[in-house]
Amino acid sequence: DQGISTKNPDTGFFMKYTLAGAYDSNIALFVTQGEDRAKAYRQLAEILRCTRMSGDDLKTNCTFHYGLIHWLLANHIRSKLTTQFVGAYLTQVGLLQKLAGQVDLLFLFNGVVRAYHVHAVEWAKVIIEKQTLILRPLEILLKSPHLLSAWLSMAHAAGRWQKDQFNWQKNPVTLLRETYVFLNMEYSTEMPAAHCIWWHDEALLRRAESFYQSLEEKTTISSYELLEQCLTQIEPPMGFSSELWLQTRAAHQGYQAGFVLFKLLFVLAKQCGFYQLATQKNLEVTIPARLLDPEIQKEAQKILAPLPPASDHEIVAVSGGMFYSQETPESPAFVNVGDHFKVGDSLYIIEVMKMFNKVTATFSGRIDEILINNGQGEIVKQGQPLFKVTPDYPADTQCVKKQAEAQRNFNQTLLKRLL
Repeated sequence: DQGISTKNPDTGFFMKYTLAGAYDSNIALFVTQGEDRAKAYRQLAEILRCTRMSGDDLKTNCTFHYGLIHWLLANHIRSKLTTQFVGAYLTQVGLLQKLAGQVDLLFLFNGVVRAYHVHAVEWAKVIIEKQTLILRPLEILLKSPHLLSAWLSMAHAAGRWQKDQFNWQKNPVTLLRETYVFLNMEYSTEMPAAHCIWWHDEALLRRAESFYQSLEEKTTISSYELLEQCLTQIEPPMGFSSELWLQTRAAHQGYQAGFVLFKLLFVLAKQCGFYQLATQKNLEVTIPARLLDPEIQKEAQKILAPLPPASDHEIVAVSGGMFYSQETPESPAFVNVGDHFKVGDSLYIIEVMKMFNKVTATFSGRIDEILINNGQGEIVKQGQPLFKVTPDYPADTQCVKKQAEAQRNFNQTLLKRLL
């Protein structure tokens, strides 16, 4: 059974549905209306935000639509999208994910803790207290390229670059609250802990929000940029004693400690040129040339739809569907036990929605065992082992070491940029 739970944006009530299948065409329930296009888009974004799906091998394009809607809301809902746009947009998301997939979040967090520890042990403890509060949403965003794309569109006005320096225009505390809402992870005693902000993190976030609300009321400064400038002054402003101002500045530093990690997402966006795909005043969309390069598009496609993981001695199903070992019932099997295959040789066919996709070998080797009993018309799942094989060339351990070293260097450079 496939299930959907979503919220009506007008009434606020949750509705549950049962679907007959896992195809996107079955999910005709995401229909919304509004007085104008902007309101309709915002309502649709809200429906997608609150929707939870469950089921075996359930695959939809909901996160892609969530990202695309937020891109349109951030740029212009009447952007003139050409046939090239979707390919360019997906390529941009793929390039973003290429960088996000290299991030070692725990390494960066520990690096920030060590940097604060140099000044005082107590500062390091403050950041450690926020570990799950900050890292949980970051982990989710870094693992989902379309969610990360949607978030970067939603948060595009949260800060700005001045040369190589990123400066906040929005209070990171406010941005963190918006991020938990964006991910549909608001605090709830009725939801499993894995699906919402944890109670101790919620308490900490509320204390921070309460502090800044009181500070804004007392200083009458609503702009976070101006508030930060005010907090750099040693002399207390009107209405603050020297002692109270000293405590206020210390509290501000404590509440902001660790939020430098959220700059990471904007660093990744800048590095891959995420915001260069943008709508101009005439509503035409500027598409950077690199996003139309066939080779770069092909690379991005592999990043967004990677092959299932497998060991060096297995060939697994690239997708779910109906497995066929031969082209027709009268044709011989593509491969048999003991056969040697080369790169590009046909191995099997997967049928998905009446489309017969011939799968070819990406390396050379020998078939040791066929793991599918019935070669004609057996349903398989994505990632299911199909053949036991012996590759001609074992895994290149030197290549693996070089990749690990490149990842370490990448994260060390990121840490320097954050600090």
